[in-house]
Amino acid sequence: MKRVVVLGATGTLGLPICRHLKEKGYEVIAVGHNGAGRELFQSLGIASTAIDITRKEDFDLLPQENVECVIQFAGALPAMMKEENDNTMYPDTIICGVIHTLDYMRKIGCRKLIFPQSVYDLHHLFGTPEPISPDAERVNPLEGDHSIYVICKNAALDVISYYENTYGIKGIILRLPGVYQYHPKPFILINGTMRVKSERILIHKAQKGETLEIWGDPKRVLESVCVEDFLQIVEKCVSSETARGIYNVGNGGSTLEERILGIREVFCTKDHISDIVYRPEKKDCTQYLLDIEKTKRELGYVPQYTWTDYLKKLKWHMENQPNRSVWGAFEDYYHLLER
Repeated sequence: MKRVVVLGATGTLGLPICRHLKEKGYEVIAVGHNGAGRELFQSLGIASTAIDITRKEDFDLLPQENVECVIQFAGALPAMMKEENDNTMYPDTIICGVIHTLDYMRKIGCRKLIFPQSVYDLHHLFGTPEPISPDAERVNPLEGDHSIYVICKNAALDVISYYENTYGIKGIILRLPGVYQYHPKPFILINGTMRVKSERILIHKAQKGETLEIWGDPKRVLESVCVEDFLQIVEKCVSSETARGIYNVGNGGSTLEERILGIREVFCTKDHISDIVYRPEKKDCTQYLLDIEKTKRELGYVPQYTWTDYLKKLKWHMENQPNRSVWGAFEDYYHLLER
């Protein structure tokens, strides 16, 4: 049985990765920042531990042999960053975190790292429906709440390249658009300010049968991927003998109109169907599409889930909340929305 270490195991993507790889027969070591997921991991038959990735000595607590792959999804995120947080969290958790991870891998003889990259390194190419190559120039944005985050992500990719050239550790980089799945927390932080996710606002309106508005150009294309398709890619990376470099994650995109019509289809009741109102005078959304041909060709990836498929899965998760013991429930966050 192949052993995989997952850092960031209680996170929005780390937890599904652990579940999926366990179901596929891997021995998974789930590593979080605290012990929040211990009971759930135990119930799933997954070994777990907690370390601080900014402390090199903490990696001594991890398995010291027979590790096939390390999946490093730990680190600070802009969507979680409060105004009072210091920007040094980004270099500490992203750059130092990946150096400590790579030194751990070098020490134990593990030669495969899977690491996520922000799509905002391609922000300079947004605005057209033309698919963006995985090998397009990476550029640091120099303004906005993603700036220092992307600077650190790009630096981490350069560090990974150094370790590959020097020590033979293969870096498999997954460039992520929105990976869609249910989390009970309905908001993100933008420049430290709480904002309810637009998707959740629209779903709430559809559940009540209220009017749904489509702003700007309804045919603008938005890239995203359902978490199940993302997990397919992760699994193929773990099992591949040849994967290396950057792979775009996506499913071919969908238009703004398709998304809102899908929300109406899945979340409206038969007795309360939302009207759709087009508002072309409103601001357009930012469109972009990722070229996933390399991901298909080299990994054998075949997208399985449409936007509507995702919404149906999201509805099931909202009703059943299988990760409640780790992430909490919607009502645990509701009071924050009333501030």
